[in-house]
Amino acid sequence: MRIGYPCVNLSLECSGSRTFRLASYTSKRLVETVEENLDCLQKILEFNKGNNLLFFRLASGLVPFASHPTNTYPWQEHFKNRFREIGDFIKENNMRVFIHPGCFTIINSIDENIFQRSVANLEYHADVLNLMGLSSEAKIQIHIGGVYKNKFESMQRFARRFLKLPFKVARRLAIENDERFFTLVDCLLISRDTGIPVIMDYFHHELNNTGEELTDVFSLVRDTWR
Repeated sequence: MRIGYPCVNLSLECSGSRTFRLASYTSKRLVETVEENLDCLQKILEFNKGNNLLFFRLASGLVPFASHPTNTYPWQEHFKNRFREIGDFIKENNMRVFIHPGCFTIINSIDENIFQRSVANLEYHADVLNLMGLSSEAKIQIHIGGVYKNKFESMQRFARRFLKLPFKVARRLAIENDERFFTLVDCLLISRDTGIPVIMDYFHHELNNTGEELTDVFSLVRDTWR
């Protein structure tokens, strides 16, 4: 079993998600910040290897403003070798990684502009994993989104929107239950219609469920990964 943790390593004095204010954006500052973030990520992965921590959720902010229109710098080309080196380290050490976009990535938003911005952000996350040369086992982990006064329709809208996603995003997407709106059972229903694998968050399940025991749904969640 590959166990690990998400994003933040409190044992090392660096961050893999350093950023800066959009108002102070320059290509030079972007390159310097990404270099620092990738150097820190490498240190974290080496720390994880030394402690037999073979699962890790990557920081979402490796490349600041990656999907923002202001950022026109070709960071994919500039850092492709560095990303590949990190990906090779992950594969050589049999690590498993995920990445989790922020809460403003909302596939089922009733606002088309938010949906389009969410797609752009998901494409950035897919590019990171693709540049690392990782298989589709490396997932982009998201929540279903909002309820918008009609939970059933919001779930259906998520499923419809999934069909519109670029292949490089759709092949990596995994959905997670949340602590307020969408339960594991809701995620399983969406998975049934779309084939998206489900990530089970135990603490979210304890706060938001419909009375089912975790043991009642665990095998169903596991089966979404087959």
